Amino acid sequence: MAVLLLQVPGFSQDFTKDLEGNIERTAGIFHSYEACEAPGTPAPEGYVPVYVSHYGRHGSRRQAGAYATLPYETMLKADSLGLLTPLGKEFLEDVKKVYAPHEGMQGELTERGAREHAGIAQRMYGRFSQAFSGGLVRCQASIVPRCIISMANFTSSLKSQSPSICFSFVTGEKYLELLAREAKDRDSWRGRPKAAEVAAGRELLDPERLMKALFVSGKEETLNKLIPDARSSIVLMFYFISDCQDLLYELDGFDMYKYFTKDELIALGKVCNERFYTSIGNSTELGDNITWSAKPLLKDIISRADEALASAGEGRIAADLRFGHDSGLLPLAALMDIEGPSGRYPIGTAWKNGFYIWKYIPMAANLQLAFYRNGQGEVLVKILYNEVERRIPALGDGPYYDWNNLREYLLQKTVGF
Repeated sequence: MAVLLLQVPGFSQDFTKDLEGNIERTAGIFHSYEACEAPGTPAPEGYVPVYVSHYGRHGSRRQAGAYATLPYETMLKADSLGLLTPLGKEFLEDVKKVYAPHEGMQGELTERGAREHAGIAQRMYGRFSQAFSGGLVRCQASIVPRCIISMANFTSSLKSQSPSICFSFVTGEKYLELLAREAKDRDSWRGRPKAAEVAAGRELLDPERLMKALFVSGKEETLNKLIPDARSSIVLMFYFISDCQDLLYELDGFDMYKYFTKDELIALGKVCNERFYTSIGNSTELGDNITWSAKPLLKDIISRADEALASAGEGRIAADLRFGHDSGLLPLAALMDIEGPSGRYPIGTAWKNGFYIWKYIPMAANLQLAFYRNGQGEVLVKILYNEVERRIPALGDGPYYDWNNLREYLLQKTVGF
């Protein structure tokens, strides 16, 4: 399988500049994966990779639920009511093109998502091939099909690198709960992400130009019944059309961003950023509630690492691979205090502080813990997030950490569950 590899020159820490460099990043959690082959720091002399612990979000997928259906249904209804301008009719025809691959396939992995996971696996093997030699790779997946299909593409790619690798596979409700547990107190969380989106939309997004471009004048009463909140409707349309990048191969690069101005897209990017940071990020108000959900997963990572490091011979455990969701990975990274994805800011200000959802939790986002051992049995761990070396500030510069120190630090994070 050919592997899609996007080179990433880096991020400027300027929200607008980064969006102008790649407007598809406005999609936030719906942004397809940008693979970055950053140079790695060589391991200290005498240390070789012996085990890899991994968590990967599913790859690029189709939209689901209201994100997939409501914009399509709204535009169809508007057309039947005679509410569309000529540009509105053109927009509707393009909406139909985007909707077609969703029929009977809502939420499912796309070809781009399959290639993303194949590429990540290929590069993982290239970095840590010694760890996989003659070992068993244990795989857990959420019961959601896009995660299982991501796992299939990832492991197939690994197998193509080394046919001798053996795999075990497991899924079930237990693993959905482990890999993407809900926040501790849903009542305190409920409604806040949507409120953040609406608040950001009110402040940043002016819907007037696009509404006038798509819908005729003189029928405001009918239009207002169909679309009572123009800002929210445009945000939903944006989430729908942002899926074009994830359908790259089905739509052959088809693009709907042409209907928006650059300023509108940047505003929508900020709205999307705040909505999903509030939902799964380490915000000042809700972060402790959200990171609590990752404590059992972190315990599982520690215990499986201990088991793997103690294994030897023919049944040696080479890796643990997990395939889940954004709601599992970002809280885990925040709980671990990984620099970048653990950023903690008041709701509504993440984008102002350099926390960009498209950078930290795009499709196929991933965490890799690579374990190295020397001849004396001493173990070091390197942390990669989205294939870029990361540090835990409280433990020093890294990127290599003594496993005993890291283990103790992470165990303290699991207290209270």
